[in-house]
Amino acid sequence: MIKVNKKTIFALGEVATRNQIQQPTSPFIGMAGVRYAIRSLWLMKTLMIMAGVSTAYTVSAVTLTAVVEGGRSGIVGATAPVTSTLSKALGDGRHAGQYGMAAISTYSVSCQTRLSSDVSIEGSDGKPYGIIMKNALGNDSGARLLPDGTATWQRTLADGKVLKGSIVYTEGLWTNTWSDGTTTQSSGSYADGTSPYSPTSIFCPNIPNVNYDPNAIRRSSVNVRFKIYAARPLIPGDYTVDPLYHADFSYSYGGDITALLVDRVTVRVANYSCALNIPTSVNLSIGTGAGAGNDTATLNYRVQCSDWGTSDISIRPYVSVMAAGVSSGLSNTPSKLGVAGTDGRLWIIGNWSGTAPASSSCSAGSTMYFDGRDATALSRVMPGGSIDVSGKVSFRLCGTGVPGDYAAQATFSVVQR
Repeated sequence: MIKVNKKTIFALGEVATRNQIQQPTSPFIGMAGVRYAIRSLWLMKTLMIMAGVSTAYTVSAVTLTAVVEGGRSGIVGATAPVTSTLSKALGDGRHAGQYGMAAISTYSVSCQTRLSSDVSIEGSDGKPYGIIMKNALGNDSGARLLPDGTATWQRTLADGKVLKGSIVYTEGLWTNTWSDGTTTQSSGSYADGTSPYSPTSIFCPNIPNVNYDPNAIRRSSVNVRFKIYAARPLIPGDYTVDPLYHADFSYSYGGDITALLVDRVTVRVANYSCALNIPTSVNLSIGTGAGAGNDTATLNYRVQCSDWGTSDISIRPYVSVMAAGVSSGLSNTPSKLGVAGTDGRLWIIGNWSGTAPASSSCSAGSTMYFDGRDATALSRVMPGGSIDVSGKVSFRLCGTGVPGDYAAQATFSVVQR
């Protein structure tokens, strides 16, 4: 939690090992308040082994290649993020639940449907529908892709009011929050990923029935990665999905806009595993008076990777961090981690070094990006080999606030490519 009361506590991650990934165990840890200070808690109780990839920061389509560990099930990794932006007049002011905004689909002409042979819902841990990854023979591998990230959108109503919205994709589920400048509303997918506005649509955010201005330009942008879910243990090999689209639909086909987001995702299952150790908490504060200022902190981390079989490839691990939970979608600046409930008055910036960001960096941000991109490159791990690397990260709490309790969340990961 982030408490405005003089002190900020970051709750950081647990250890992820080859045989298990530590799942979240508690949302927050306790804090002691100090008078007149801004206290923030940055919670991150999970360190997942994520799979990193190729070029990811462009609106043109890319090929993503992720390396994950074989023999495990559940969330086993993730790609790096990809981005896309679309804009065009709707051409038709009518509304329909199956014509969503900032959608992710294997189709270029419609939202994804759960009835498609491209998706499946499988596994015992309650994950929603996911995009099927196929092996070299074209058969279902047991691996699924789940969109995970953020999106924004804008549409104009027939009465001239402008709706602006933000979407958070969380492992195949979505929440959509929007406002006309006066009233804020929200909605979300069901637990299986389907839409409350269209029972067969998935990855297809929408809002209740309204009338749009057909001639106004509407926009949507996405910044998503794809979590890799193993419905059953994966055996070594390469599994693929192609292609995937960012789409924004109109009642009439002439108003549809789509962009090729990813032309192919390849998940390479190998025998490598990595573990990340980092302290679980650190105190930060912004305040006045003697002893009130403790707005920076430096942490040590350790990464251990090894090839526990004999893989036929080498890997390059990276350390990355991504806004999560209550901080997802809070900041439009990837170098800032938003603090929930502060209306942008508090945020966190960081460096991939032992030197904390200067206070002059609060406005623009520093060298750490909270969008999951590959960051610090570690030593290459060769087949049959291992590495043991230590490093430092540092943070600064920025902004001003009033007394109260706040929260921010992020996930550190080891990514492999």
